[in-house]
Amino acid sequence: MTATQFVPYSRFILLFLFAGFFTACFPKKETPMRDNAVYYSIGAQAGRWKLSSIPIGFEGSGYSQPDPSTWLRHNDRRAKTAWYMVDNLFYRTSSSYKPVNITADDIKLHYVRPVGPQEIYPERDINSVNLNETVFEFAYYPSERGPYNYNTDLTPDGRLKNPQQNWGGITREINLDANFDFSKIAYLEFWIMDPFISGPLGAIEGQVYNPASKGREGTLTLDLGDISEDVLRDSRLMFEQGLPVPGKQVEIDTTPFGKVPRAQIIQYGFDEDSYSRSLQDVGLDGLNNEEERSWFAGYLNEVRSKLNPEVAQRIESDPSNDDFVYFLNDQYDQEDAKILERYKNFNNLQNNSPVGGTGDFTPSYSNLPDREDINFDNQLNQQDGYYSYKINLRQEQMVVGQNYILEKRKGAEVDWYHFRIPI
Repeated sequence: MTATQFVPYSRFILLFLFAGFFTACFPKKETPMRDNAVYYSIGAQAGRWKLSSIPIGFEGSGYSQPDPSTWLRHNDRRAKTAWYMVDNLFYRTSSSYKPVNITADDIKLHYVRPVGPQEIYPERDINSVNLNETVFEFAYYPSERGPYNYNTDLTPDGRLKNPQQNWGGITREINLDANFDFSKIAYLEFWIMDPFISGPLGAIEGQVYNPASKGREGTLTLDLGDISEDVLRDSRLMFEQGLPVPGKQVEIDTTPFGKVPRAQIIQYGFDEDSYSRSLQDVGLDGLNNEEERSWFAGYLNEVRSKLNPEVAQRIESDPSNDDFVYFLNDQYDQEDAKILERYKNFNNLQNNSPVGGTGDFTPSYSNLPDREDINFDNQLNQQDGYYSYKINLRQEQMVVGQNYILEKRKGAEVDWYHFRIPI
């Protein structure tokens, strides 16, 4: 799933594949399902989604696969993305872990607030315990460098100069028969909260939407099929647990992106030793920040003179832009960061699986090593062969019967759009 151009924020509910049959793609009202209909949820677990490889046609200018000297240009158009589910602690009236700067007004903002069980489905029965809907959040920042983006054409504040050309994407495996016809997969369905909410409650990072600016318009693309797992396009399978640790002699290869193990994947877990973890939990470049500064010294030298001093210092602290930051990190309290900002680096890969924690929780994203083997078959799939479904997220095209929109429902002061894509 990729977003191109702007589309700064999307809230998804019930992202799933549907096995069954409907009588029409865009009926005037909901068409009943057949008794044998089955839903396969692919959006309920944000942790199953990973950083995507680059879609065909979005390679950086000057990139050529046969020429390794151009490989760092491959990611020049990768912009910042974040995907997650907002932790319920932000919605509690009292919690020892809730950041003190998150106020009652903050959680009224539409793009971070809880979504009640009857907002989209008012006919749903009220239970004795009503939980909020599971909402899959996807944020896209087209002017900001994504991880492993070594683009040297930056503004003085470190932003990418041509956001309209950029993209951001995530991917995951689908554990179903590869033949959708055999599995009777007929549709991809999901709800999206209106991306064009105006007024103070529709603000994103303090910016109220101005319809005349067209600043939230863009394209949402869903690709189904064979997607390359080679995030850093070097034809080498990177898996963090294959990096060397004390007492474990392994052979390492180097590429323009960093270090990769030569061995095959034997196990999918880390060593529990905290020092060994620090040597392996470094992201897909196989480098910690000190090594990155040496490995990408040429990149840093080229951009340093173009940047404001504080921006240059920030980029030098993490040249690959892959440092994980937990949403309750103390730095966010010092910066008075709100919910969207707190999740901005939640999907980064370096140090996202630390050993230990506070006793009540561990500030991590996963306890598994990051790898370019998305479907756990011990191989690096480099094939791209997929069907693309494009949704034009433009205000005038959010019309029922067009653009894969099946229906529109009024929620709590906002519209929700029901998309059904025949596949």
